[in-house]
Amino acid sequence: MKYIIKKGAEAQFVWGQRNVPVVLMEVLGSWAIVRYPLEEPIGPGVYVDLLINFPEFTAGFHYFTLNAPKQFNDLLYLQRTGSRTYSEKRISWRVKVSEPVLVEYGTNNITFPATLTDISTSGALISVEHILPVSNPIKLYMKLGSRVQILNASLVRKVPPDYKTGSPMQIGIRFVNNPVQVRNALTKYLWKKIREQYNMDFKDIYPGAGKRKKEKYNIEQQEQFVPLDFWVKKMTNPNNPETSP
Repeated sequence: MKYIIKKGAEAQFVWGQRNVPVVLMEVLGSWAIVRYPLEEPIGPGVYVDLLINFPEFTAGFHYFTLNAPKQFNDLLYLQRTGSRTYSEKRISWRVKVSEPVLVEYGTNNITFPATLTDISTSGALISVEHILPVSNPIKLYMKLGSRVQILNASLVRKVPPDYKTGSPMQIGIRFVNNPVQVRNALTKYLWKKIREQYNMDFKDIYPGAGKRKKEKYNIEQQEQFVPLDFWVKKMTNPNNPETSP
């Protein structure tokens, strides 16, 4: 028997250690829409799982997020991914940057300048000249939007310098126990960077976002990819003949 994911199906929304029930508001091809079930902010490009409850069993499906809900219960748009190999390595998209930051560590609050080279919602990679113990918690001072924010983090790894290529020593950090306003500022910062660096991907996800001529989709193409505005119209006006199957 073939099992099909349908609108109204009950599921578990799984993101990291979070596991909460949701109901599928809409399902079409590789897309799904749910009401965002958490207070924790989430950004685009984050990998999540939906555990769909069928009569005889529960099946897991891998998705990544396409938008950033402003608050609890806002619509969250998801797109299916074929494999979780990448998401097991990275729980969210990362962006390459080269920006000055300040790093503070130790009971004496020692502060020194560093260069941020890679960042995501869960952590960052920083080029440094100081040798730090891996277990040492730190604070990262960086500009997010118009303000400098302080991000709490823990050191998780050290990357030794490569003298052949001239690559400096780097440290990997994981963000921990940051207040909601800081996480929101980081999400907005990453949203802007992701749109800049993954511009072609966003042209595929959001037709027309790159100021190009909109393509016409035939029925076969719609089964694989459906424009976001189609679902918005369908959710706001389900009786509209333009959104009828």
